[in-house]
Amino acid sequence: MLVPYLSAIKFAIKQAPILGRVVIERDDLRVAVADAASEVAKLHRHLESVIGECNDLRAEQDRLRATAADAASKVADLQRHLDGVRAERDRLREELGKTAHNLQLPSGEHDGIQRDTSRLMLLKPTFTARNRAEFFDGMTNADFSASDRVEAEVIAQGEVGQVFTRHFCLCCGQTVEMLTDYQYAFEVDGRKIPNWRERVVCPHCGMNNRQRLTAQLVHQHVEQYGCSTLYFMEQVTPIFAWTRSRYPDLTVHGSEYLGFEYVGGTMVNGIRHEDVMDLSFPSDSIDLIVSNDVFEHVPNYRRALAECARVLRPNGHLLATIPFSTHEDQSQVRAEIRDNALNLLLPAQYHGNPLSADGCLVFHDFGWDMLNHFTEAGFASVKCEVYTDAQYGHLGRGQIVFKAAMTGV
Repeated sequence: MLVPYLSAIKFAIKQAPILGRVVIERDDLRVAVADAASEVAKLHRHLESVIGECNDLRAEQDRLRATAADAASKVADLQRHLDGVRAERDRLREELGKTAHNLQLPSGEHDGIQRDTSRLMLLKPTFTARNRAEFFDGMTNADFSASDRVEAEVIAQGEVGQVFTRHFCLCCGQTVEMLTDYQYAFEVDGRKIPNWRERVVCPHCGMNNRQRLTAQLVHQHVEQYGCSTLYFMEQVTPIFAWTRSRYPDLTVHGSEYLGFEYVGGTMVNGIRHEDVMDLSFPSDSIDLIVSNDVFEHVPNYRRALAECARVLRPNGHLLATIPFSTHEDQSQVRAEIRDNALNLLLPAQYHGNPLSADGCLVFHDFGWDMLNHFTEAGFASVKCEVYTDAQYGHLGRGQIVFKAAMTGV
């Protein structure tokens, strides 16, 4: 009768180690389950915290949206108020002009009134840059919305021939209908875009966007520095005529390039010949040099820059507009004079020339290294100023003007 019990006892003894391991594993599992439960509890508490933060963020988002909507409404109110102020300003300007006309003032006094009113308005750069990085940073952060709206309205009318937009001409001192057409237009994505730089023409002074901008900057420069002697690298243009008329008491030189056979300073049919690579002016004799799209037509523009530095007085300045590729670091030579013969390195390209229907050959496509060449030529400092102002008819996303000085600027 004891045999079955003995067998059971022997079996239990043999299974004891297995049962021990099972008990250990069971206890380990209990600990693991407890740890997991603790971790789940932590995760649950963290989830509740995240949900709370999300709710706070949603509330903050709603608050910011409400603030943004309120700010947008205030901006719209301010814009409407600003538009009203500008309209009233333009009305007063026109009333002033009509009053001067009705009083039959002498032309000199009438022009004086226009100068006095326009003197109150200074054209300021949208931003200033001394290198490529500063330029593109300025382009990113600048507000072009006003000019963008006007440009979009013009483009929306399609290639209708002529489009007139209303702006105040600082050179004429009055609000006028300025002409924009598709002369010199660019093609972007199969669509023609007006050349804002060379169009937006005032019907009274006859100057386009670029010329009016330069003329106003000349005026501001004369007012600021009290110049007595100016030199324009042009003579048969509206901007030269405007400057001489505006400043009859100043010495305003102008010239054109008439050919290699003439000596600098020679007058030919009332036009002064100058080679900007070999100017006839004495050293330290000019306060301000103005160059409107000239340097790209000069075979050795670096020599021309050195000549400008030579003839400028110690506190003199050079004001220049230059066709310029903002995406290129290095300038490119398109043509050169070698052994007294023209050598084309790239297909010939011509710009308008007031003295010739054949145009004027382009020798250089300029890049950012141009700024270094100013200082190498003898200028102490150089910067490019970018201008956009829809109220004065300066459209296009930035008209670039180079300002170089014999002292720091």
